[in-house]
Amino acid sequence: MMTLKFDEINHKYYLGDKELISTTTLLKKHGLSVDYGEVPEHILERARERGNKEHKNIELGLKGEANLSDLSDFAIKSIQTLRDNGITVLGSEIRVHNDDIAGTIDIIGLQNGLKVLVDIKTTYKIHMNSLRWQLSVYSYLHGGVDKLYCLWHNRETDKAELVEVDFIPIEKVEKLLECEKNLITYTDYETNQIMDFKKSEVFYNQIKLLEYYKNFIVELENELKPKMAELASAMNESGIKQIDNDDFKITYVAPQERVSYDYKEFLKDMGLNIPEKYKKITNVKEFVRIKTKENKKMIEQIFNANKKKFYELYRDTSSWEEFDAYLRSLPNFKVMEFITEDESKLLYLLARGE
Repeated sequence: MMTLKFDEINHKYYLGDKELISTTTLLKKHGLSVDYGEVPEHILERARERGNKEHKNIELGLKGEANLSDLSDFAIKSIQTLRDNGITVLGSEIRVHNDDIAGTIDIIGLQNGLKVLVDIKTTYKIHMNSLRWQLSVYSYLHGGVDKLYCLWHNRETDKAELVEVDFIPIEKVEKLLECEKNLITYTDYETNQIMDFKKSEVFYNQIKLLEYYKNFIVELENELKPKMAELASAMNESGIKQIDNDDFKITYVAPQERVSYDYKEFLKDMGLNIPEKYKKITNVKEFVRIKTKENKKMIEQIFNANKKKFYELYRDTSSWEEFDAYLRSLPNFKVMEFITEDESKLLYLLARGE
C-alpha cells in the first residue's frame, strides 16, 4: 500500500508518483470556498504565516513538546477550551486521502464517547458555508466522525471559541468528488453562492437600514431647506459666488427659468417637432449647490490607527459591501457611525493596498 507524502514547502500531496488535489484546491475549483483573489499577496502571506504559527503552537502544546510558557496566548486558550468542552485529543495534523483528494485534519478527539473533528481557524470571521464543506470532506476521507467543530480565535473578544459546524449531507460530498473525477463543475442551488434571502440577517438589516436612512435624509432635507434659502439670499446680497473650504464647496446659483415639455401631449399629436403649446416654464428659485469633499486625511488616520484590523478584514471579506457591513456591526468601532459610503470605500481601497 502506497504511503501519502506531503510537501510542506509547496503544500502538495503525493500518493506514490501521483499528485493529489488538496481539499482546499478542490473547494476553490468548484466555487465552494472563499475567493481571496483580489487580496494583495503580501497580506495573504502574512495571514498564512500567522495561521501556520498558531497551528504549530497548538500542535506542540497538545503533544506535550513545549512548555505552556513557550506557547502563544491563543494556543494556551485553545488547549484550555478543548479541555473545558470535555474533548480528549487522540491525534493532530492527521493526513487523510482517497485516490484523488487529500487533506490535513487539525485535531481528532473524543467528546462524551463521540469522535469529533476540530479545525483551527485564525481568520477574522468564520465563513461557515466554506467551513462546512471543508470539514465534511475531511470527515468523509477519514471514514466519518460524529461531530464537527471549529476552534476559532475571536479577535473581538480575544477568546478561543469552540463552534459546532453542521455537516454537508454525504450524498452531496460524494457528488462533489464524482464531479471532480469526471472534470465537471459541481453545482448546487443551496451552496453555489446563491443567497437564501429569507434566512439572510445581513440582507434584512441592510433593508431596514436603507429605509431608516431614506427617512432620515427626507427629514434632514426638510430641516435644511430654510437654512439653505437663507444662505443663498445672504450670498446673493454679499456678491459671493462660491465658498470653498476643506469640507464643502458651496456655489451660489442665481434665479432662472427652467423650460420643460409635456411629452405625453406631444406623443398624442405624433409630431416630429415640439410645438410651442407643449412648452412648460418653471420658475426656479435661487439656491446653493453643496458638494461634500472626501475627507481623505481623516480616513487615512483611521486606517493607520487600525491598519492590522483592516488588512485582516479585507482578506476575510469578498466585497466592499461585506467589508462595510461588518465594520458597521462592530460594537466597539463607533467611528463608523460618522463614516460616509465614499469614505468607507476609501478604507476598503487602502486595505487593498491601493
